[in-house]
Amino acid sequence: MKNNKNIGMSKEEIKDILTKIGEYYKFYVETEVHTGFSKVDLVWFDNRIKPIWLKGKKKLVKSLAIPLVGFEIEEKTDDRKIIRGDIKR
Repeated sequence: MKNNKNIGMSKEEIKDILTKIGEYYKFYVETEVHTGFSKVDLVWFDNRIKPIWLKGKKKLVKSLAIPLVGFEIEEKTDDRKIIRGDIKR
């Protein structure tokens, strides 16, 4: 029997699709954004305020960015990570 481990889309293909969806709905889309304790693969930001990064680094701490949705894309299934989320109002 074939090894079915690699069936599906790659991480980059998923990021490309999520980027296109976010841009279609007029979000500012950024990749590899630091949240203060980890890094998120892709983030959709409120389109009313364009993210301004201090010293060119994509860090949410002390930025004027308003993140709406963050995506962490896992392509490995052997060592699953614990998924956690924060909802801010």
